[in-house]
Order: sequence, then C-alpha cells, then structure tokens
Amino acid sequence: MKEILNYEDQDHAKERMAAALRCIGDGVIITDVQGIVEYMNASAEQITGWSDNTALGRHFDDVFQIIHYQTGEPMIGPLAESLQTGEAVGLQKDATLVAKNGSKYYVSASCSSIKDTDGVFAGFIVVFRDITRIKKMEKELWAERNKLQVLKEEAEAANKVKSEFLANMSHEIRTPLNGIVGMVDLTLMTDLSAEQRENLNVAKGCAISLLTVINDILDFSKMEAGKLTVEKIDFDIEKLFEEIIKAHLGTTRKKNLAIASHLSPHIPRFLKGDPIRLQQVLNNLINNAIKFTEQGTITVVGEVTKRDDEEVEIQFSITDTGIGITQKDQEKLFKNFSQVDGSITRKFGGTGLGLVISKQLVEIMGGSMRVQSELGKGSTFSFLLPYTIGNRPAAKTSPLSIAKKTSKPLYLLLVEDNRVNQMVISQVLTAIGHKVDLAFNGLEGVKMAATHAYDVILMDIQMPEMNGVEATQCIREMEGKNRHTPIIALTAHAIQSDRERFLASGMDEYIAKPVDLERLTHLLEWVTDSKDKPELSLNASARIDANGEITFGESQGCRSREELVPVIREMVRWIRELRDIIASDDVLAVEEAAHQIKELANLIDAEVLKGLAFKIQLMARRGDLPKALEQVTMLECEFEAYQNGLYCGEVKTC
Repeated sequence: MKEILNYEDQDHAKERMAAALRCIGDGVIITDVQGIVEYMNASAEQITGWSDNTALGRHFDDVFQIIHYQTGEPMIGPLAESLQTGEAVGLQKDATLVAKNGSKYYVSASCSSIKDTDGVFAGFIVVFRDITRIKKMEKELWAERNKLQVLKEEAEAANKVKSEFLANMSHEIRTPLNGIVGMVDLTLMTDLSAEQRENLNVAKGCAISLLTVINDILDFSKMEAGKLTVEKIDFDIEKLFEEIIKAHLGTTRKKNLAIASHLSPHIPRFLKGDPIRLQQVLNNLINNAIKFTEQGTITVVGEVTKRDDEEVEIQFSITDTGIGITQKDQEKLFKNFSQVDGSITRKFGGTGLGLVISKQLVEIMGGSMRVQSELGKGSTFSFLLPYTIGNRPAAKTSPLSIAKKTSKPLYLLLVEDNRVNQMVISQVLTAIGHKVDLAFNGLEGVKMAATHAYDVILMDIQMPEMNGVEATQCIREMEGKNRHTPIIALTAHAIQSDRERFLASGMDEYIAKPVDLERLTHLLEWVTDSKDKPELSLNASARIDANGEITFGESQGCRSREELVPVIREMVRWIRELRDIIASDDVLAVEEAAHQIKELANLIDAEVLKGLAFKIQLMARRGDLPKALEQVTMLECEFEAYQNGLYCGEVKTC
C-alpha cells in the first residue's frame, strides 16, 4: 500500500487503491489527522450501517462506536488509542461494534498511520473484520464443552454410585450365601444317606454357581472403574493346567463329551504372573465350550510362540465342536452383557459377561484374544500371554479335611454381626476343636480383646458401632509393641486394593465370603505358626472403664521437669493447631495431629490426654469431625489442668 501511496500520480493511485479496497471482505475506513472520515469501503458500510456519503465528514468515533461486550459501557476505539500513543494498535478482544441501526457485532480491528509522499503524517487507516460468526461458534463450542464436562461428571458420579451399589449388594448377597454354603458343609459332616449327600452337593454347587455370577459382575465393575489389578507371583503352569482340566472332567462326562489337552514341553514349568486370573480366563473359555457343545470334544492347548532366556510368550487355545458362530455374530461376542441370541441366556444361562471379562483380563495381563468360528462347525478361542520365567513357588500346606480334629486347639474371637455367619463359622471351628467367643460388632470385639488373650481374631469388616478396620486399629493401639494378636478379615470385598487396606490397618490376612472353611483352617494354622509370639500381655495402660469405654490407666513412671518442658511446648503447638485443622475438613490431617498429640502424651505418661487424643483419631477415621471437635474441647481443658498440676507440683516429676 505504501508503494501505491508513493506514486507521483496521487489521483491514479487513489483510484487503484479504491478499486482494490472495494474487492476485499474486510472493512476499511480512512481518516485525516483529526480522525475525520475521508473514505470507507463497501464492507465497512455493510458492517457499520453507515454509507460512504453519510459517514464522510464525521468523526471516526461516531461511525465506529465501541462498547464493552458485557457491560455496554463505551470504550476507547483503536483510532483514539493511536492518536494518544502515536502507534498502531489493535482492538481489545472484549469489545463490540454498535452499528448505525443498533445491531452489535464482534469485530477485530487494527489502526495504522498514513504518510504522504514527503513522509509527513497524513491520517489513519483502520482495517476491521466481522468475527461475530466465529465468536458464536466459539460460544457454542464452549457451551458444548461445558455440557460434555457436566455429562462426564454425571457419568462418573453415576458410575461411582453403581460401584458402591454393587459393592454393597455383594456384601448383602454374599452374607446369606455364606450361611447357605456353611450350613450345607455342616450337614455334609453328619451321617447322611447317598441321596441326601447328592442333594446337598447339588445345592452347594448351585450356591457356588451363584457366587461365580456375582464375581463376574464385580470383576466387570472393577474393570470399568480401572481398579482391577493383577499379581506377578511364581506358579507351576503344569500343575495349574492339570488342575483346570481335572476340574472340568465331571461336567464333560455328564454331557458325554471328551476333553483333550496338551501343554507343550517347551513351556518352562515355573512362570511369574497371575495364576488366578489365568485360571479364570481358561475356566471361562472351557465352560463356554462345554456349554455350547452337545457332542464331540473340547481341546485345550498351550504352546510357545516366543521365548528367550528371561521371557516366554504362550498361546492358549480352546477348541470345541459346538454350534459355532457366524462372522456377523462374532462382533457381538465381546460386548458388555451381550450374547449372540437372547434365547441363549434362557437356554444356557450366564450373564453375558464371561467373554468380555476374559478378553479384558488378557489385555490387562499384556496379551490379546481372538476367535475363529464357523456356524455349525465349532469355535476356537485363543489368547497370547507374555510371562517372565519364574522359580519354584513356596510349598503349600496339604489339603485338610474339615471334619478332622485339630492337633493345636486355639482360643478364637469371632467378631461378626450376622447371626447365621456366627453360627456356621463358630460351629465348624468348635467341631474341629477350637474354642470360640462371639462379639456382635467392632466395639464389642475391641472390649473383649482388651480383657482376653486370644490366639486369633476373626474380624468382619462391615458392622454397626465400629467397623472391622477401626476395631483392628484400636486393638493394635491397645496392644502396643509387646503383643500382636493375628487378625484375619472376613470380607465380601475380595479385591487386591481392599486386601492392601486391611493389611495396612494392622490385619494379618483376609478370607472372602462365603468363607471357604478349609481355607480358613489353613489360615489359622499359617498365622499362628508363622509368628514367634512374645508373652501375651496387653499394654499395661489399656483399661475398660465402668461405662465400658476403652481408656488408658495412669502410669506409675516419672519424668524430670527438664524432660517434660520440650514435650509440653510441642503439645501446646499441636493442640492450638488442631481446631484450625478440623475447620479445614481434612480428616487425614486431623488424624495425624491427634496421633502426634497421643505420642507426645505417651512420652510424659499423660494417659488421660493420650486417651482423648486416641478418641479424636477414631472420630477422624470415621469422618465425624463435629464429635472430634467435642473431644478437642475436653482435650484442651484436660491439658490446661495438666499444666496447672505441673506448675503446682501435682504432676509427679523426678
């Protein structure tokens, strides 16, 4: 443009410039040095609503009125800014142009100075563009993004509610199921006719099938939430493979099917991975093959596809001679809650989750799954899994008959709020020679643990008054360093993350409901044999008061005043901060602060302060901060009394 303006023939230059400006889509307004409009192109006329004739001679700010897009307040336009600064400027992004007819447009604009052929300042040129459509699209995109964010949050919240519902339903279903399996086991230990024994075994099989369905649904829920984890432990693949085949012999015989298997000798016997999940996948696929095969053979094969000195890749395949699947229907196989035909559910049963879970488990373990099938000619499901070459796993205890009397009777505490579970577990344990005390909730269990020297405590998790995790933490606090009673969790929450939470709370092992009584007897042997237990004596300061509350009795020790002063100073700091920490609603920080106060109180044998700090810890663990605050008030009063006693000589020092 400068070249055009520098032409000697100014009229010719202006004519060419005007022709060029008429063709562009951006609005252009040219003013003199005072900001009086001298020219505007067609696009500028269209956007502003002013014609070239009516705008000429007017000040630029009359034609190009700028307001704030939200408040409507007038704003300084680009030309006014250029006049003030002497520099080229752009338009603020939150500005709106008001047209002559009152219409409003979002515009982007810039202003530059014009010089004549002698280089003398001659005026301004303002170039602007209507970006209303772009702004509208941006708003729509932001609105859609916000909508998607809301939908995402709603979906996550719904998924969380669903997961919590499934977890609670798991507990509600497993509890009566535990009673059914347990009572059947108890009855199977008595003298029965062959027909009665067969009927009871069928009933037990049905209960275990129901448990399998529940586990499928829970596994699927955990996968959706990304919470399903796999282990990496040493296992014997030959033994696992053999046990899986043996487990299906009965079912295949009942259907007059043959089952053949081959495990390549090139597969290392000991691998490192998750044997339980591998077993789950193989069982799912073999069960499917048996379910959809009326005659012929089920073939299970394991063979090496890759191997080096440290790792091996194995392909497992399960082939049947069953009904087969069309290419179109194969696409439905790995969809949630889906089966090829709705009539299949009615005829064969199942949740429609087995293959979905199996495929996802394989992928979680680092592998892949595929299917080959033809309608009427059977199917082959195969999957690849990578394994690290492992070592011989530690030897396990040999199977034990439930009815066999134990050679080492134990004194047990069963903390369980469900009466059916109480009856089943206590009767079996009593029948094999153990002595069992019963507690109906966590608080009652803690009180009994404080007054009895139990060999093992069996602790339910979900209970009124105090749950199993809280009860375990209380017991560990009472025991101190001089004692450790093995605690086994009885839980419907049979996933790895829960196991880690239970162990972190102070438990030694866990067993899932319905309780496998044979596994329970093995666990009892393991936790009692694997610990060199010191003399069983409770923390000398732990007491149950007249109201049944857990307290800490006064110690008979003494401290010098020099030892007390720095501890008191530190306690003052923590107690002062405790109210602010509670006000922040940070339960973990409250628990930590209470723990620090309890430890400090322990150093100076201030057992009442220690007991109050312990109660604040418990309230924080339960998320009950109002009650924690009540205990803080009592703690402050007691601490003030302690300090007064110290200064008045009432607190014993050496």
